[in-house]
Amino acid sequence: MTHLDLDAVIDVVVRMIIDDGFDRVDLRSIARHLDCSEDELTALVPSVEWIVVRTLERETNRMLHIALDNISRDPRGGMLSRIYYYVLISVYENPFIRQLYLADPRSLGRIVSAIDGFEFQPRTAIPEQLVFDLQEAGMVRHDSHPPTVSAILTALSAGLALSAATVDFDRAARGIEEALRELVDTNAADTTRGKEIYHAYAQDLASTFS
Repeated sequence: MTHLDLDAVIDVVVRMIIDDGFDRVDLRSIARHLDCSEDELTALVPSVEWIVVRTLERETNRMLHIALDNISRDPRGGMLSRIYYYVLISVYENPFIRQLYLADPRSLGRIVSAIDGFEFQPRTAIPEQLVFDLQEAGMVRHDSHPPTVSAILTALSAGLALSAATVDFDRAARGIEEALRELVDTNAADTTRGKEIYHAYAQDLASTFS
């Protein structure tokens, strides 16, 4: 080992969870992959639960940054249909998050159970308040019911995760995007305010991980 820092440790944890599953992650295994002693590792990493939380935080923030970048570059990016589509795509494009949310969602449940007491809440859904805010900004139709829209998107996300191994993910995501565009989006010409609302939401979510 030439250098031990937090990102190097997280990189190893990401690779271990993707390749071997969460149950194989412990300090001894991490130290072996890093070619260092457990004592050297624990000088930086107090526990396996702590490093798993840091790993989830970093990768969730990376996922959010992908979504934000796509949303900001899309002229229609402030619409709920586009926001939800880009959130789904950002999950798919991050190998670690994709593994947990799509390929092996049971591992995410085991991880959250294992880190009980640590402050981490995985949130990739579209919350009710975000739909309300987009509606107030003219991005969501006023005859839409934000609690219902949020609940439906949560259920769709769960169903997509359960069926991801057997369905065309991009086709499903585009189908959901099209349905939201027809049923929920408005015809607003300028979606800047919607982008700003989602950016503020994502920044708030990211700040809870720092």
